Amino acid sequence: MNQADLLDRARDHARSILHRCVTADGYRASALPAGYPQVWARDAVATFLGACVTGDAELIDCGRASLETMARYQSPLGMIQLNVNPDTGYVSTENAGALDANLWYILGHYLYFQLRGDVAFLERHWTSIDRALLWLAYQDMNECGLLEVPEA
Repeated sequence: MNQADLLDRARDHARSILHRCVTADGYRASALPAGYPQVWARDAVATFLGACVTGDAELIDCGRASLETMARYQSPLGMIQLNVNPDTGYVSTENAGALDANLWYILGHYLYFQLRGDVAFLERHWTSIDRALLWLAYQDMNECGLLEVPEA
C-alpha cells in the first residue's frame, strides 16, 4: 500500500470515528458505548476544529449542537461546564474555576461564525458569550491582565 492510500484510509477511519461521536446534543467524548457519554467543552470544540477541515455538513452541524448544549448548561455567572451528560442533565463542576471550557466555548463560536457566517446564531448566543467573557474576567484575581488558574 502506498503512502497516499494509507493516508486516505486513516482519514476515512478518523471520519468514521467522528460520525460515531455525533449526537443531537453535540460530540460525545467517546464513540465507544462504554466510553464517555458527556459532551466535554474542550473536546467538543477541538473535535469541531478537526471536523471543519472535512467539509462534512453533519460533523460541522454537530459542532454547532455542542455550542448549543454548552450554552444551555452555562451557569448563571457565566461558567461553561467542564462537561455535561445530556441524557441525565448532570453537569460536572470538577475543577470549578477552570478556564479552558470558557475559552473553548468562545473560540467555538468564532470558528462557527467564520465557517458559516451565521449572524443570527451569533446574535442569539451573544449574551451567553458575554457571560463567558465576564466569568473569565473574574478569574484575573489581581487584575494584571492574566488569568489565574487554580491547580487541578
